[in-house]
Amino acid sequence: MPKLLALFTLTLLTSVAIAQTWTPQNSGTTLTIGCMTFVNPDTGWACGSSGTLIQTADGGETWTANTGAGALATFGMHFADELNGWIVGNSGTILHTSDGGVNWLPQTSNTTQILLGVHFADADNGWAVGRIGSIVHTSNGGATWSVQSDGNTDQLHSAFALDANTCYITGVNGNVFRTDDAGANWTQQNTNGLTSAIYSSYFVHPDTGWVSGVNGKILHTVDGGTTWVEQITNSTQLLYSITFADGQNGICVGDSGNVFHTDDAGENWTAYPLNTFTRLRCVRMNGANEAWMCAVTGEIWHYHDSGLYAPTEFTITVVDADFHFSWRNMGAPLYKIFSDTDSEGPYPTFELQTPDTFAVITIPALNENYYHVVSTLAP
Repeated sequence: MPKLLALFTLTLLTSVAIAQTWTPQNSGTTLTIGCMTFVNPDTGWACGSSGTLIQTADGGETWTANTGAGALATFGMHFADELNGWIVGNSGTILHTSDGGVNWLPQTSNTTQILLGVHFADADNGWAVGRIGSIVHTSNGGATWSVQSDGNTDQLHSAFALDANTCYITGVNGNVFRTDDAGANWTQQNTNGLTSAIYSSYFVHPDTGWVSGVNGKILHTVDGGTTWVEQITNSTQLLYSITFADGQNGICVGDSGNVFHTDDAGENWTAYPLNTFTRLRCVRMNGANEAWMCAVTGEIWHYHDSGLYAPTEFTITVVDADFHFSWRNMGAPLYKIFSDTDSEGPYPTFELQTPDTFAVITIPALNENYYHVVSTLAP
């Protein structure tokens, strides 16, 4: 007997994705990959220990080795566009490419401290941060770097530059600092009593951003960091990396294969743990429906949303052991029937060309599963 009442109605206020699946990609290395960046759906780079530097031109279908980092242990990477990128690592090393990674040349950072993070607002303006409170800044693409200070010597993990004047930096002891004058002054922010380390930050606007770190902590601000509010993950793992595609859709990853996703700006974080205990070090998104993440084991995973969305109104009626499906077309012309245990199903695709109309179809009740009607395009 199908697991449905004689009449079952589901009404959704908004379209929501049905599932999230991560597919492994062949990175070509088993060394640590600690950072990655994508500038479009095809073009990306990743770096890590012992000079590990790889790149892709096809969205990660293939990753090829690049020898530009030599044997350098690298900890941070950022590309401002398809041509200009920077890598930071041991002994204050900063490497720069202006030709999309074909050649990497050293820049003078004016520090010997290990640099752990780097971020650019554009091809000219950027910051790098690291051990002993190290901060260096450039306004000319790294032709020259100047040393700055936030007033303490606590280790810094990440930088996020929004424009030539505005940047956030994060680190141990719950530290978040902001500058609005290109780093001449740094203001420490109140992180709601947090004393544990913050490892990552992401901002979609000078006033709106998130940070993540130790003990499953994610904090969110909508007022430029004047106030930070904790968001609940129900995790105690270290969350190394957080990223957002827009003001609503984000992913956060960390230790023990922890992966969290939100589509409501972090009001709710849903766990999609990998079947692994590996340490996930970095995640990057390309729009709301695509992302990549990397691990200390050299593994890379790719997520591409199938684009399956539930219709706004959906009714199932069981008549003589047959399912009668009825749904309202909200502008997405292609719909499909899915079961929980047979996601592809033996069922055909149904087309509706007229928005805001109802469709009714009947199929046999083949097994005892829950069924869904979904659209192959978001309304």
